[in-house]
Amino acid sequence: MKLRAPLRAVVAALVAAAGLLMAAPLPANAAAASKATIRDTATKQFPVVRISVLVDGELLPSGAFHVRENGKKIPDNEIQVRQLAETGRAVGTVLVVDSSGSMLSRAAMGQAKAAAKQFVAARKPNESIAIVSFAGQAQVATDFTQDIGLLNKVIDQLAAEGETALWDGLATGARLLSKSPNLQPNIVLISDGGDTVSSLDQTGALAAISGAHATVLAVGLQTNEFNPATLRSVVGPSGVLLTNTDPATLTGELQRLRGVIDNQYEVIYTSA
Repeated sequence: MKLRAPLRAVVAALVAAAGLLMAAPLPANAAAASKATIRDTATKQFPVVRISVLVDGELLPSGAFHVRENGKKIPDNEIQVRQLAETGRAVGTVLVVDSSGSMLSRAAMGQAKAAAKQFVAARKPNESIAIVSFAGQAQVATDFTQDIGLLNKVIDQLAAEGETALWDGLATGARLLSKSPNLQPNIVLISDGGDTVSSLDQTGALAAISGAHATVLAVGLQTNEFNPATLRSVVGPSGVLLTNTDPATLTGELQRLRGVIDNQYEVIYTSA
């Protein structure tokens, strides 16, 4: 998106302050524990500016958000802050699950299925979920839906076998999001990071993710093909990666990623 000069300065200032300036009232150590990322800045109603913010950490009160434009602080009483769920914005999450043979080690597949069911059960009313699995090839197990029964049925049918087409799986998930531009785009990846047979390379997969404007949240499982470096490249600076994860702890890790998706805010102010 091309921004007017003042708005470029706003975004630069916010990024320099870890996305937003977080101050009292906050729980003890919350600011230090939280990572804020600006997902997008909407200016269609300029001079009204809407900033979407994702926070990895504590739930934040509205008083934790402050905005500066060209170095000048916008009065706090002129800023509106709402949690994403309160805005009515539709959220789309693609659960991309590694179902290759390497997921047989350490009972990773069974743990992944159980964790995925809990992830699905905790979805908010404004969220639709799709599932993509990848082994020797990527396939859309189900397109976006809010039918938890259908999602659980699809998860039950996942079975670990064959090679690993990680890049094709990620690109398939990104294409689903590109076809649904009304949804805020999120990809949640469960994988050990290996790739053996993708028709697409890493550059192509990352381009598809970028084209969908998706944020990637990933859990890297310690199987016999564990490759955290690959997963770090997928997540990039704006996503979240949980690594060195024992499959037995996957449910808790995936619930943390669920918390990140839910812990999003819209900050609204009128530009000067």
